[in-house]
Amino acid sequence: MLSAPITKTKTRRIAEKRSATPPPPPLVLVAANYDTTVLELFLTFDRAIDITSIDVSAFSVQDGEDGNVVAGFGTPDIGTPNQALVYMVWVGDYGGPDIRMTAGAGNGIVAADDGGSWAGAVDMVLPFG
Repeated sequence: MLSAPITKTKTRRIAEKRSATPPPPPLVLVAANYDTTVLELFLTFDRAIDITSIDVSAFSVQDGEDGNVVAGFGTPDIGTPNQALVYMVWVGDYGGPDIRMTAGAGNGIVAADDGGSWAGAVDMVLPFG
C-alpha cells in the first residue's frame, strides 16, 4: 500500500496590530527668573514636575547686571507643583549684557504626570515669560 507523503504546511502567525504608544508631550517652560540677591533660579512649567533626577550642574546663569557667572549646586526645591527652584553658586566673572540662562538637555526635569522631558535652553534672556 502506497500512501502520500505527509507534508508540513507552514502556518503564519498573523501579527497583532499593535499601536505604538506616542511619546509624552515635551514639558514646556512658561516662565523663568533669576534672583540676583540670593542666587536662585526659578523655573515654571506648563504642568506639575518631578525633580528627583534633576542634574543641577546642567544649569548656569550669566549675570550681566552683577558681572557673575553662577552654576547650579546643592539640592533643588519645588516652589509650587510646576515650579523648580535651583540654587546657584558663583563660579566666575561675566562681562556681557543681560542675564542669560543655559540649561542642558539632560537636566533631569520631567513632567510628573507622563514623564515628558524638558529640552533645556541656551542663552535664554531672563526674566522669561
